[in-house]
Amino acid sequence: MDLEVSVDQLDDTSAAGDAPGIPVVKVVGEVDVASVPLLDQELGALAKAGKNKIIVDFSGVSFIDSTGLGVVVKALKNAREAQGWVRVVAQEDRVTKVFAITGLDAEFALSETIEEAAAR
Repeated sequence: MDLEVSVDQLDDTSAAGDAPGIPVVKVVGEVDVASVPLLDQELGALAKAGKNKIIVDFSGVSFIDSTGLGVVVKALKNAREAQGWVRVVAQEDRVTKVFAITGLDAEFALSETIEEAAAR
């Protein structure tokens, strides 16, 4: 399955906490070595634009490998260097288990919905 990546923005009516105006990177498909450059490009562009608080929505992802995790970890590192964060939305067991097995569930605020991620 091809990877689709789009960037939306939370507005004041759909967000809670410190998340209004936060970019939401919606990812659909399989995140693997072949498709990860697209995700890396989008997350890198947000970092270059000064966005240090990002929600990555993996609710449409059926598979993620170590290269996909690496790109998200890189985005988290960039965000933290700018006093920000990256929060991950994931519902698929195959995705959440990868975060749990690698211990990255402790580094990312995993949520089941965008609204939950925004409210953290």
